[in-house]
Amino acid sequence: MAVPAQNPGETGSQFAAVSNGAHELMFQTFSSAESESPGLVARANPPSFMLYLEVDDLDAAIDRMRGLEPTIKRQKTFYGSEEVGYRDPCGAVVVLAEVPEQPVEAVDGARDK
Repeated sequence: MAVPAQNPGETGSQFAAVSNGAHELMFQTFSSAESESPGLVARANPPSFMLYLEVDDLDAAIDRMRGLEPTIKRQKTFYGSEEVGYRDPCGAVVVLAEVPEQPVEAVDGARDK
């Protein structure tokens, strides 16, 4: 397993990913998610988890979600992905992301070397 990305915060890691080459598992603290998308976690019924799915065409994926209001507005992340998130009926958040073909270089040491 390798750690291809992490984003250390003032109180420790806020975001990290581990990979075995074919698969990647990402972790993010609720406080970090809340700072990126205010109101996402700080509510009476916070999500128990967020599912992150990479898609080939984010515009097409958003089109298929028409009629649903995004919980996380479309945004570009520090690591270069374009993302948008929706809350499912059970309260979990599903994030759809289009990843750039070329990885974005580290921002302020946010990516391990």
